[in-house]
Amino acid sequence: MTEKLKLPLWFWVVAIVALLWNLMGVFAFAMQVTMSASDMAQLPEAQRMALENNPMWFNIAFGTSVIAGALGCIFMLMRKSLAILAFIISFAAVLVQMLYSFFLSEHMTDYGSGETIMPLMIIAVGAFLIWFARSSRDKGWIS
Repeated sequence: MTEKLKLPLWFWVVAIVALLWNLMGVFAFAMQVTMSASDMAQLPEAQRMALENNPMWFNIAFGTSVIAGALGCIFMLMRKSLAILAFIISFAAVLVQMLYSFFLSEHMTDYGSGETIMPLMIIAVGAFLIWFARSSRDKGWIS
């Protein structure tokens, strides 16, 4: 039986922070899909219209991205290389979401150019998590 390598503290910090990040996404998704009509009516008009007009496939991509991302983080904490596949699925779903948000909808017009920071951050985090998982596998930290 081979002993697993001792990991640096920062590995655990990154994996836990990434899990918290993705759990915030899971929470946002759950809030969005369970929002009551009265809650929806209280949103600013542009945001309400955007949510009402999102196609089902956009919502599926949103759910897939955050759930796969959270699972990827759990796999990282379990030191399983299945994290790589989960992060790739999450990232692909993020790209589908952003394709819609940036090019196929009025989201950026409705919310303004200042609202591009968060979507770009989500893309960057998704790409980083794929790199992090692959690097961890290559170092023997996950298997």
